[in-house]
Amino acid sequence: MLVMLCISIGSLGFIFTDSLLEMEYRWSSMEQYSYGYMVPIVALFLLWQKMGELKSMDWQPTWWSFGLMALALLGWCLGELSALFIIVHYSFLLAVIALTMSVTGWRGARLLWAALLYLLFMIPLPSFILNQLSAELQLVSTQIGVAVIRLMNISVFAEGNVIDLGNYQLQVVEACSGLNYLFPLMSFGFLISVLYEGRLWHRWLIFLATIPITVLMNSIRIGIIGITVEYWGIAA
Repeated sequence: MLVMLCISIGSLGFIFTDSLLEMEYRWSSMEQYSYGYMVPIVALFLLWQKMGELKSMDWQPTWWSFGLMALALLGWCLGELSALFIIVHYSFLLAVIALTMSVTGWRGARLLWAALLYLLFMIPLPSFILNQLSAELQLVSTQIGVAVIRLMNISVFAEGNVIDLGNYQLQVVEACSGLNYLFPLMSFGFLISVLYEGRLWHRWLIFLATIPITVLMNSIRIGIIGITVEYWGIAA
């Protein structure tokens, strides 16, 4: 069983090599995904936490794993033919789930759901979704940042993602959209909600709270920059 498992893991690594290398390139070249290197490590930690329960349960491999693996390989073919790595990335995750079910069955997959689901955070979003999300966050962060500046009785005007202080204009560029915080904080919030032993709605609240926390934190940062510029000049 162990030999077959190692062969299967090696085969998946070989088949999905190009997409995994492309994913790693996105981690190294895009700041908002630089945390991606930690995701597999944390997933292994979540797996290790369940090893005692996993060893004690009766493993019942399911034939459904073959269907899921076939679907994953179909996704790999479509992704390779269309040059859409996002399809291949999700196909790889589906293949990992299928491999897990082929060894431990449904019960094992349910036990390891947190580790498997956490791997979603290592997959970069498609560029068109990322750009749209960045643009929306820029506008929201600008408006809230302007509100923070106005709390200090400073005259300020916002046009799009430009903050006009009269003598100075500050542009909230893409790098200031908050995406650099959003994805890492969401992954961290998910990890905390999994480790937290409490009511289900508490755990959902912990995870979902990372979104407004990110927006507010980034907006306050922008507002503070505007305030320092107003009082101490652009060099501040």
